[in-house]
Amino acid sequence: AVRNDRNKKKKDVPKPECSESYIVTPEVEELIEKVRKAHQETFPALCQLGKYTTKNSSEQRVSLDIDLWDKFSELSTKCIIKTVEFAKQLPGFTTLTIADQITLLKAACLDILV
Repeated sequence: AVRNDRNKKKKDVPKPECSESYIVTPEVEELIEKVRKAHQETFPALCQLGKYTTKNSSEQRVSLDIDLWDKFSELSTKCIIKTVEFAKQLPGFTTLTIADQITLLKAACLDILV
């Protein structure tokens, strides 16, 4: 026989109010500022990337497809270069082993391309 209390509704336990506040140390603030500065110096604004629009005829679309692949290749190459430049400016990155640097850069570039 099936017990009736098997699917008893669990009572909602009130969650305690979270009143924690975080204090940012000067060291953490400096690190955040270095990352922000590195990002601003290495990555272009979205408006600098250029835009592509679709065209009406199929011949124009084929041409656009080729242009889009060229643009994708160009942008992904630039993005990878900028990612490497960005990483080199991060505190501690260049102190990692070359193998670790390469692993991190590969993962970052894969994320960009996906």
